[in-house]
Amino acid sequence: MAKVELGAVVAIAQRIAETTIATEAAAVDQQARWPRTGMKELQRELGGLVVAERLGGLGHGLPAVARVGEETGRAVRR
Repeated sequence: MAKVELGAVVAIAQRIAETTIATEAAAVDQQARWPRTGMKELQRELGGLVVAERLGGLGHGLPAVARVGEETGRAVRR
């Protein structure tokens, strides 16, 4: 997997948050269920976020995880 810069990672998280996670947030909350669709999309595009590049991951650390969490949380609160 090629290195994806942090700005691109955040943009991907933003897009997923706005197009998938936020659109299902009310139903997920109301039904008290796991946000399966949004999580699958995050996994598909950002899986391996903190895995070293030499092992096939994106090579980012916990700050990237925090940024992804910020973006997904921000979209749900809108």
